[in-house]
Amino acid sequence: MRFKINNLEYAWVGNEIKHIDSANKEDSYYLDEGLNIPLVYCNGTVVKSYWRKESNIDESIIRDFFGSSESVEHYNKKIQLSKSLVLNNVSIDDEIQDYIILGSSSIVEYRVKEINKIIDLVYLDNNGDVLVGIEIFCTNKKTSKDIEKFNKLKFPVYEYDINKGVCYPISAPNTNTKEQRRIYNEIKKTERSLSEIRIRIKRGGEHIQEKQKQYREFSEIKRKQNEEYCKLKEDIMYSRYSNSFGLSTPIEEFTRERRYLEKQIREFKQREVQETISIQKQIEQFTRDESKEIKTITKEINQLEKIIKYLEK
Repeated sequence: MRFKINNLEYAWVGNEIKHIDSANKEDSYYLDEGLNIPLVYCNGTVVKSYWRKESNIDESIIRDFFGSSESVEHYNKKIQLSKSLVLNNVSIDDEIQDYIILGSSSIVEYRVKEINKIIDLVYLDNNGDVLVGIEIFCTNKKTSKDIEKFNKLKFPVYEYDINKGVCYPISAPNTNTKEQRRIYNEIKKTERSLSEIRIRIKRGGEHIQEKQKQYREFSEIKRKQNEEYCKLKEDIMYSRYSNSFGLSTPIEEFTRERRYLEKQIREFKQREVQETISIQKQIEQFTRDESKEIKTITKEINQLEKIIKYLEK
């Protein structure tokens, strides 16, 4: 397989792997973690930036690094998922599920001794236990024999389809009793609930920021309108003063102007009242939504605590 190394998105810099978007001419880049295969960063102007191998590096070294079947695209997605620690767009029975799988850390090229296989990557939980295995599908899907082996594991394995941008479970963890399977299902349900709660908390924070922005904009409008109101009052007082002292402008003209200004003030006050009511309604609705959201999250947390207490028995 001939590799298009210029499609590579990740390279090692010291003990850190970086995306090409953050690359620069000053750093030294390597294909491998051991820093044995140097790369040259090309800051493209006509074409996008890319890495290429050094001229003294033989093509076979690149081929040996990727192995007999891995493509650059497969490698890119594997590293991207390992860094993001987020697995979303989960499809079950051809339907995208409304939850994500979050890992605490990850391991690339994870060897499973029980079945003598290497999984593209795994996500670990906070205790360092394997939460889920992830296989990347670019051109070769897993065979029935692969899936049969995965079914012997105590954690599920998902396959991520690069072409469709979705992932789906291809194995069920091996549990020896109905009780173990029930507990496992409860754990998975708990993990999904926690993921959904994190998403709702994030959306709630964004909603609060939007309301704060609207409040600042409204405050600025009120400030400008207050300045306009004060100016109108000054204009009315001036017209009355001028009229009282018999200045050159005819009385009828001052009267018309004063009535026009008084009308503007009344309309301004009406607009201010309407806008205040509108903002107040939005705040009240947000408060109701927030209260409802808190009750829902509290209820789910209580359910999760019951499950945890049960599992600790």
